[in-house]
Amino acid sequence: MRFSEILGHTKELNILKGAITGGRVAHAYLFAGPDGIGKRQAAFALATALNCREFREDACGQCPDCEKAGRSVHPNINEVWPTIKAKGRTKDTEDGADEPREALEKAERPEDGLIRIPQIREILGFLKLRIDHGRKVVIIDAADRLMSAAANAFLKTLEEPPDASVIILVTAHPGLLPATVLSRCQRINFSPLQDSTVAAYLTAGQGVGRAEAIEAAGLSQGSISRAISLACGGAVERRGSVLERLGAVPMGDAFKAMQMAEELAKMDGLEEALEFIKGWYRQTATENEIAEGQSGNGAFRRIWTSYRAVDEALYDITPPRYANRQITMEAMMLKIAGLAR
Repeated sequence: MRFSEILGHTKELNILKGAITGGRVAHAYLFAGPDGIGKRQAAFALATALNCREFREDACGQCPDCEKAGRSVHPNINEVWPTIKAKGRTKDTEDGADEPREALEKAERPEDGLIRIPQIREILGFLKLRIDHGRKVVIIDAADRLMSAAANAFLKTLEEPPDASVIILVTAHPGLLPATVLSRCQRINFSPLQDSTVAAYLTAGQGVGRAEAIEAAGLSQGSISRAISLACGGAVERRGSVLERLGAVPMGDAFKAMQMAEELAKMDGLEEALEFIKGWYRQTATENEIAEGQSGNGAFRRIWTSYRAVDEALYDITPPRYANRQITMEAMMLKIAGLAR
């Protein structure tokens, strides 16, 4: 991965390139921003650049180090991902003196797993290794999934990592990280991508038609992964279905509101459905504000109240909170129907 392969984020990438050329690379970084906008790719581009012997404002992309980094087999680059405990499996300790430990396996989704103390021990061992060139780079994906005990075990290393090493924490939820971790990292905030950038990628890189690409980009909130799901995974149709059913709930109708709440609570893709609804309210609020020239009119207030209700519900049902789905959806729909505040 090279800096030139990353979409957008010109300012953020220039900061990283300048740090390398100026010899000012931090010992620990926090890459923060919404999911699917390129933070992880930026982390790998930095790791590749730090190990490319031909670096000239970017990794060359052709040397043996770049080739290994591109295949995710570079010995100086270590990626950490949330894990789950593997059912029915154990892992023997190195000396065999202790009891076997539960084996870990990579979680399908970061929110399903945790970053645990055994993974931190492996990181510490990796960082102690000697290398003949470049930097040892640890990329911790979904760093907000660090267990508190694991985060505490990592603090000293974050503050004073071994020589020739860089640690990069990547997260969409920096507020969930302990302040002690945040204070030890140089933070770089990555913003959502421009709709035009996302649409151009969909048409050129995914073969999506222009009209569909523009629609998906507008709903993606600047996330490439969300845009691909919308354009290529049938999400546009699912969104239309959800919004059509929501639109059939009249203001002040408690019965219809409770019906919709029950339907939403039973959905397998509830988080996606709430993102659709939230995005629609955001877009409608913006259009209404522009049309009216002010944000104080009654229509805008109703839309904004509904947006906030959906945003709060989405926050409550997602890890690590796991609020009761039925109760959360009922409270949300009562606010949307104007029956509660």
